[in-house]
Amino acid sequence: MTSASWGPLEFVSTGANGARCWLGVTLLVLSSCAGVAQAEPRVVTKGGVDYSIDAVPAWVSRTTIQEGSPGTDAAAAPIRNLLLDYQISLLGSTPQLYTHQALAAQTFGAIEKVANVPITFSPDSQRLTVHALSVLRAGQHIDKLPTVRVELLRREPGREAALYDGVVTADFLLDDVRVGDIVEVEYTLTSETSVDGELFNSTFPLATAEPVDTLRVRVLSAVGRPLRYSVLFTDVTPRVTKHGDVSELTLERTAVPAMQVEPSTPEDAIPWPRLRVSEYVIWSTARSSSCTSRGRKTS
Repeated sequence: MTSASWGPLEFVSTGANGARCWLGVTLLVLSSCAGVAQAEPRVVTKGGVDYSIDAVPAWVSRTTIQEGSPGTDAAAAPIRNLLLDYQISLLGSTPQLYTHQALAAQTFGAIEKVANVPITFSPDSQRLTVHALSVLRAGQHIDKLPTVRVELLRREPGREAALYDGVVTADFLLDDVRVGDIVEVEYTLTSETSVDGELFNSTFPLATAEPVDTLRVRVLSAVGRPLRYSVLFTDVTPRVTKHGDVSELTLERTAVPAMQVEPSTPEDAIPWPRLRVSEYVIWSTARSSSCTSRGRKTS
């Protein structure tokens, strides 16, 4: 099994007529520091990718990186995964997905992976807003948004049938990343279209091929919107609280060990820990919706 570092995630909502609303993302804390957009939003075009640079949405609960000594597993890994933070707001007319990840390159061989930050999304139906892209070195944040190079890759899942699903990967390529550096990225994907009768259904990974210091999932929805959840292959329970008309589901894991899987293990036999959140009454009706973690289907 390979270590995919910033491995892609794809969150899907399914409408009443089978229409699919993509929230394509990659796995990926700061209050006020370099690399976090604070001024008026501005649109940037690089490498054929249009995206905005803007402040973090007000509904997001931001997490601060803990730079302390890594645990035993993390210390031995080429890449230290300090933070995986997924937050979704279902309070508006269309879903918003905020992602925050921080990776540290602990060997020379890991620098290339850590310095390549891919974000997967559908430009036809989503708006990408980047909030921060920075390098933390010796306690100082270096803003990489002005100098980052962007390359666009188009995904063609049905090459034989000449099909193209409109999903692209924007690779944000950072320069001058060194051993010991921490690369941080924060961004939000906002769906620009709403599907009548759309039902939310997503699967969030609760472990990866690398050890993770802190992994968090947070979902906001209206109290009257019935969301169901199921945790698979790990003993952890989400907390659901109500704040007026808003329901908040949170799940947090710390010192998450890396998944150890034999290379010959069939994909559908890998017990990836995950959290399923859905509006479907019966899980089997949601099979058409999936979340792909690190290139692996997990639902």
